[in-house]
Amino acid sequence: MIPINPIDQRYIEQLGGYDLDRLSKEPVRLSIERRKIETKIEQSTLDNYTVHVDSYRAIQITSNTCDTMQTDVTTLESTISDVRNLQQPVLMQATKIAKTYQRYRQTLRQHSQLVEILEIPQLMARCVRVHAVEESLELASFVVKMERLHALRQEMKHNTTTNYQDDKTQDQNSIPQIASGLDIIQDIKMDVFRSLHMLYTKLTDKLSSRINLTDSLRVVGYLRRLRHLQTAEDIQTQQNNRTNKDNYDQLDDQDRTDTTLKLNEGKQIHEIFLHCREIFFQREIDRITNTEPYEYLESLTEVYRIYLYDIISQYTSIFDLTETNMKKGTKIKNYLSTIIFSHITYLLIKIENLLPVIEDGSLLSNILEQTMNLGQSLSKVGCDFRPLLISSFENSMFNLFLSTWNNGRSDFHDSMKTIEDGTWSRLANALRSVEDGEEEEHKKKNGNRNGGIDVTYYHRRLLVCRPLAHLTNSILDGFNELRKCASMTIRSRVMDEMLEVLKDVWRVVCATLENMVVGKSGIGIGDDDAAKEALIGLIKIDFCGVLLHCFVSIFGGEKVNGKEISVKSMVEEAGMVEEVGMVVVKEKEVVDVDGDSSERSE
Repeated sequence: MIPINPIDQRYIEQLGGYDLDRLSKEPVRLSIERRKIETKIEQSTLDNYTVHVDSYRAIQITSNTCDTMQTDVTTLESTISDVRNLQQPVLMQATKIAKTYQRYRQTLRQHSQLVEILEIPQLMARCVRVHAVEESLELASFVVKMERLHALRQEMKHNTTTNYQDDKTQDQNSIPQIASGLDIIQDIKMDVFRSLHMLYTKLTDKLSSRINLTDSLRVVGYLRRLRHLQTAEDIQTQQNNRTNKDNYDQLDDQDRTDTTLKLNEGKQIHEIFLHCREIFFQREIDRITNTEPYEYLESLTEVYRIYLYDIISQYTSIFDLTETNMKKGTKIKNYLSTIIFSHITYLLIKIENLLPVIEDGSLLSNILEQTMNLGQSLSKVGCDFRPLLISSFENSMFNLFLSTWNNGRSDFHDSMKTIEDGTWSRLANALRSVEDGEEEEHKKKNGNRNGGIDVTYYHRRLLVCRPLAHLTNSILDGFNELRKCASMTIRSRVMDEMLEVLKDVWRVVCATLENMVVGKSGIGIGDDDAAKEALIGLIKIDFCGVLLHCFVSIFGGEKVNGKEISVKSMVEEAGMVEEVGMVVVKEKEVVDVDGDSSERSE
């Protein structure tokens, strides 16, 4: 209910005491009073016009001022809101400053210990520089252990904080975790491992130089300790990658590939050992400066004999050959076999390429002896390659005399084509004089040989026919070179080549006997049986006797390929027919080199 003014209350009470007539006149009176009041108000308004204008202006100014105050209040409210929003970072920064201050005070209290830890990389570098391997490995082990403990402590602290504040994980992650010092330890570890890499390089350089078994064992022990440290580092890195899997997934493909390569790189110890020793071995081979084939092969064989044997013996002494490589599933022994096979193959290739250049039988014999000694030495460590040398040296021995024989055969062909008339008559007379005058003297000097003829007698007869004498000298030169390095394995090949020479000589002689004339009279050679008989006997007896004597002196024995060795057998094998131009050679004693006699049939 609306309250009533006291004046109005009294007026209402007075109305209650009026009579009807007065009450009926009361509205008129109130109208008259109202008009009077309005008239007074209008007059007052006119009289006070300036006051109303000033009041209006005051109201406008007051309204504008209120609007400005409202704007200022709104700005103040937004400012207060911003201040409230900035309050949390300020408090966090204040907390960080307080923690930093506490950390600085703690750092100052442990200044001496921290200095010692921070000086570990310099100490490590100095130990590596002066080759203090034991101290370097101990420092590296200490740093790895220290880094592992700090990582474990940080992981435990991180797990505790995560479990305690589930709703504030984002706020906690925004605060840097510096108090553990793990970053500093990891930087120290990186410097230490760089020094370890330098140490590894020095150790491998030492393995790549002249080193005995004791030092090799020591260096391999150091390398194994280095590998143990690297393995522990790889395991720790993998654990960190699993812990920080989200960060690892955010890496691009190149970074992820580099990390994987870093975790998987590295060889086994036995592979490192063989690689270093191979470098040293190849360096020793490269130091050979001899250009002559014999001197080069001699130096190469000496290098193999000393250093390859040393490498194999050291490897078998240090490593267990029955051990299996866990990564590749192959035995350690297979690596050694591969290396030996490559080096022996290189040696065989060099021998095969340079032996044909050596034209001295004594030098060839020396190379054969040295390579055989090398094979005998390597056979003690299960690397006997001597059977592989047979074919190369056989071919070199065979070629040693073959070129001389071929040159002699070529000269013999040319000489027989240009022989002068009258030569055959002089040949027959000279042969008869040699037979009549000197045969008895040789028989007396060698009477105790059952009538055998000395080989010098054959030489004197062969000097009568100069083309045949030159061919004989060429064959003797070849035999003299072969004598210094002959091998029984080429015995049958030499015999076959001798038969080829006899066949060639016999063909040339037969052609010459049919085409040439004896003396200046122009009588055909078929009319002089004595000259023909002398020439054929010179080939079959004297020339074959010299060849057989040289062959038996070098190779010995009585049989070749299951056949008897004699002048008669050589004549038959060479296919020398008895008749040339209807002339038959008379029976004559054929003397073997060993002094036994055999008869040549008509």
